[in-house]
Parts: sequence; structure tokens; C-alpha cells
Amino acid sequence: MASIMTKILLTGADGFIGKEIVKKLEDMKIKLITYTKKDGDILDYDFHSIEPEYVIHTAGITFIPDSWDNPYEFFRVNTLGTCKILELCKDKNVPLLFISSYLYGNPEYLPIDEIHPNSAPNPYAFSKLMAEQYVKFYEEKFGLQCTIIRPFNIYGPGQSEKFLIPTLINQVLDKSKENIIVNDLRPKRDYLFVEDLVDAIMVLMNSKSTGIFNIGSGISYSIPELLNYLYKLLGFEKPIQSNNKPRVEEIFDIRANINKISKLNWQPKVDIQNGLKKCVKNLMG
Repeated sequence: MASIMTKILLTGADGFIGKEIVKKLEDMKIKLITYTKKDGDILDYDFHSIEPEYVIHTAGITFIPDSWDNPYEFFRVNTLGTCKILELCKDKNVPLLFISSYLYGNPEYLPIDEIHPNSAPNPYAFSKLMAEQYVKFYEEKFGLQCTIIRPFNIYGPGQSEKFLIPTLINQVLDKSKENIIVNDLRPKRDYLFVEDLVDAIMVLMNSKSTGIFNIGSGISYSIPELLNYLYKLLGFEKPIQSNNKPRVEEIFDIRANINKISKLNWQPKVDIQNGLKKCVKNLMG
């Protein structure tokens, strides 16, 4: 169990989620060792020269469309990179908290709990599914203390413009664009504000609980619903234009069952309206 004096290794400290974890741990005055892309390839980095007491592994490649263009790189970084971190945890005998993904494919039921059958509808998800298998193997065969977090759609200030919510906000704010252009209006997603995810990580890090935990809001929203919140926030609206181009292996609705993490006294605090407001404020400076 982590404590206020624990020395924590955080991989992916320069990523969207990693940066928020860094802020939180620094505020808590926790000793922090970081690995970032600037430190070199994860498979070449000498992790064994450090002595962590706890590891949070967030490093990986995340943008799903890119995984179809270069699946090998996703498997190399997300899967084999996780295996390398597991070797570190085994040799140093320290607990691991691994940031995975929701691996449920087209849901058989909603909301989705942690025992829902796994599926990998794209190379990114498959790379995470294989990484989870490594984690479970090391836990079973080597006695590692492992916790797997499956966040749903995380958003917040500073997220890459490749992702949906910053893309929508930028189009709404861009005065040169008369329409909001999207590929498909049908999908609904469970969006969770990044600070709520970090709070869940802190809860689990300081808990004796292990296993798999869904982290989401428990509510799914469509693109028109997100845009309506933005229009109300900004006081104007634009027409929505769909290209009617669904992504490969598209999932049309996803919503997390968060009962398991809720039993540890965690609940999301930032609703979608306030989360979008924070994002808009960040983009507007």
C-alpha cells in the first residue's frame, strides 16, 4: 500500500494523463521518479537502475485510428513495454498500477461491468488486452500485487486535438467555420474528466484492493448532446454536418458500471457541463 513517503515511478509522465498525475503527486509531496518519451525508447531504458516502491504505468500509444496504420508499433510499445515494466516490478518486488483501456468491444449489455467478456475491435485495444494478460500472468506466477484500471473516454484541458472533445470545441470556437463537421453522429461514449481519473488512481494506489476497475461516469453522450452543452455554454450554435463515415469496427454505445470502484468511496465529481466549461476556458486562454 502506498503512503505519503512512497517513492513512485510514473511512466508516461509527459502524457495527457501522466501530467495530471504528476501535478497531484507533487501537490501531495510524494517522491516521484518519471519516465517520459525524452528519456528514450521504453524498451531500451534502464529501469533497473532505479529503486521505486510503487509503479504507475501509463506510458503507451493511445489514438485508435493510428493503430490501424501501424499496429506493430502499438504492440511493441503498449504490450512489450508493459512486459518490461512487469520485469522491473518482479525484480524490485513492488506493486504495479496499470492504466489499460475498456476492452469490451460491442457491449452485450449496459452498463458494462468488469466481468463483461473482453474483445479487441482494433489494434490499440488488442495491444492493451495482451498487456493485461501479461499483468495477470505476472500476478499469478510471480506473486506481484497488480491493479488494472480501465478508464473509459477521458477528456480535459490539454488533451490532444486528435480527440473528439477538443476537436468539437475548436470547430465551435473557430469563426472561419460555418458548420461543425464530424464523421458520424451516432456513437455515444462515457466521458470522464481527467481529474476524476487521477482521484480514482489515488484511491486505488492507497488501497489494499487489487484486480480490475472500470473508471467512468456511468453516463454516455452523443456528439449532438455534447454540442448542445457547448452551445448553451457559449451562447451560440452552428449547424452540424455529418460525413456519415463510421470508423472501422465502430462501437455505437458504451457506458461503464462503476459500482466496484464506488465501493472504495470514489465517485466522479466533474459532470459533463462543468468539464466542457473547463476545456473551453483552457482553449480560450
